[in-house]
Amino acid sequence: MVDGNLLICRNTADEESWRMDLTRVEATAFVVHKVKHDVFWRFDLIEDATRHSVSLTIFGGHTQSDPAAPVLINLTRAICNRIAETRPDMPLTIGEYGKYRVAWLTVGVLSTLASIGLLIGALSENLSSDRWVTVGISVLVLFLIGIGTYIGYNPWRDMPVVRVGDIDIFLDNAARALMGQTSEEA
Repeated sequence: MVDGNLLICRNTADEESWRMDLTRVEATAFVVHKVKHDVFWRFDLIEDATRHSVSLTIFGGHTQSDPAAPVLINLTRAICNRIAETRPDMPLTIGEYGKYRVAWLTVGVLSTLASIGLLIGALSENLSSDRWVTVGISVLVLFLIGIGTYIGYNPWRDMPVVRVGDIDIFLDNAARALMGQTSEEA
């Protein structure tokens, strides 16, 4: 809940979990992971090296019917609009950042190395042709996952950024892509 310049987070028992003065926010990030039909949204606010997150997980592809999805979009909009009143040019990073990005990069590198190790191991064995098909497909899938993850989370690549003052355009596009509607329709 946004109350003036305060963001107050409450748990399911309606007890206050944490609060944050939005005038002290130093950085923001919006992260979306989509795995098959599951969607993981996270809006991070960073103050004094402390990260507070507003997040939502939707399982089974029910983004259009989940009542929490428009709540997250509208809360993100309210937070960014409040920040934009005094700092409209504050950047909002899109995607994973910092240690999380490095962790995903590590997963990509390890997957790629594992696929190469499996290929070397398979080459040292006397495998029948039907086993080569199985090994080949497994190695190729693991290699592609590793390379794709490495490229997607490469920490040397600049992250996409929008200004918090332009949040309406971004959230409308995010809502359309993930929910099939604009946030005003939500």
